[in-house]
Amino acid sequence: MDLQIVNELQINDLLTKTGGIIEKYNAIAHETGRAFNIFEIARIEEKEVIVCRVLTELLNPKGRHGQGGVYLKLFLRDCLCMGDTINEINVEDMLVMSERFTDKGRPIDVVIEGCGKFIPIEVKLYAGDQSLQCYDYCMFARTKDSEAKIVYLTLFGNEPSQDSKGELADDDIVLLSFDNHILRWLEKCLALPDTIRKTPIREILIQFISAITKITNNMEDKPKMELVKLLSRSSQQMQNAKIIADTLEGCRLEIVKKFFAAFHERFGKNFERQSTDWDFDAWDEVSPNITYMFEPDIKPGVSVVFCLNADKYDTHLMAGFCMMKDGAYFGDRQTVKEIREHYGIELSKSSDWYIYFENIVFEGDKINLMDFKGSYENYFKLFDPQTFDEILDSTIEQAAVVLAKITKVR
Repeated sequence: MDLQIVNELQINDLLTKTGGIIEKYNAIAHETGRAFNIFEIARIEEKEVIVCRVLTELLNPKGRHGQGGVYLKLFLRDCLCMGDTINEINVEDMLVMSERFTDKGRPIDVVIEGCGKFIPIEVKLYAGDQSLQCYDYCMFARTKDSEAKIVYLTLFGNEPSQDSKGELADDDIVLLSFDNHILRWLEKCLALPDTIRKTPIREILIQFISAITKITNNMEDKPKMELVKLLSRSSQQMQNAKIIADTLEGCRLEIVKKFFAAFHERFGKNFERQSTDWDFDAWDEVSPNITYMFEPDIKPGVSVVFCLNADKYDTHLMAGFCMMKDGAYFGDRQTVKEIREHYGIELSKSSDWYIYFENIVFEGDKINLMDFKGSYENYFKLFDPQTFDEILDSTIEQAAVVLAKITKVR
C-alpha cells in the first residue's frame, strides 16, 4: 500500500479516536449540567471589564463571598511572590477596587491598596495597549508606594508593548497569566474547606475556572490525560499529531480567504472595491477585511467606505462604514462626528474609526473567522460546507441591512 495512503488512514483513525474522546466528555458535561456555564453563555470571560470585576470581588477581603482576606492572601503569596512579607501585612485591612483612576484620569483595571502597598493590575484579554499606559500607571502607583510595580495580566503572560512601557525597565513589571497564575490561584481558592462547604461560591469558582480554561486553550484534566495516552502510544501517533497541529494555521488562513472571496463574489459585484486584506500570508498581523467605496470625497480627500471586517482582537465579523484618506484607513474622532451628523446618525458609542457598524451574527452568536481561543462554535461550523453557505447567506443579508442604514448624499 502507498505510504501516503497509509499515513492518511492513520491520521483519519487518530482524528476519529480523538473526536470520540471529546464527544464522550461533552456528553458527560451535558448530563451532569456542567455544560451550563454562565460565564460562557454570556461570554463574560471575554469582557475585560466584567472579568476585572469578578477578580476584584474575589480579591476583596470585604467581598460578598464572606471569606475575608484568604483569597487575597493566596494571590499575594502565590501570584505576586510576596511570601517573605505576607505575614507582616494584615490583608483584612487592604482595599481592592476596580477602575481606580489616576491623577490623569486613566482607569487602572484593578488596584490593591493598603498596609503601605499600592499594587496596580492592568488586565489584557484581547485589547491592545494604549500609549504609555503601563508607564503612567506605575508612576501614579509610586506616588503612593515608592516600590510599586505594574502587574500586567494577560492570557499567556505576554509583555506589554514598548509604547506602553515607556521608560519602565523589565524589573518594574510583573507578568502574570490567566493560563498559569490565575488558574492555579483559583484552584487553590476552590480547594479551601470553607469554599467547598459553600455551594454558591464553590460553583461560581468552578464555572470561572472552566471558562478561563477554555479561553486559554487548556483542557480539563480527565479528557487531557485520555488524549495524552492516545497520542503517546507510539512514535507514529505523535508524528501524526504533529502533522495535524502544523496544518491548523493553514486551515485558518484558508477559511478566511474562502469566506471573503465568496462574499465578494455575491455581494460586491456592483461596488468599486477599495482594498482587500484577506488574500495575504501574514494575516495574523492585520484585521482581515474587504472595503468598498460608498461616498467618495465627502470631505476634501476623505471618502466614506463600506467594509466587512474581522476584528483583529476579538476576531468577530462586523459590517459598517468607516473613512479612508489617500487610499488608507483614516481615524479621527471629530471627522467621524461631523460625518455622523451629516448622515443624521445618532450613535452613543464613541469611535475614531467607525461611522456606524453592527456585529454579524449567526444563530444568535457572533461569527468568527480566526478563532484563536477555540471557544466559538460558529468558527467550527464554517468548515461544514452546508453551514458555511448558511453563514455566508446570513452575512450577506445582514450586510445589506447595514448598508441600507445610510443614504448617500444626492
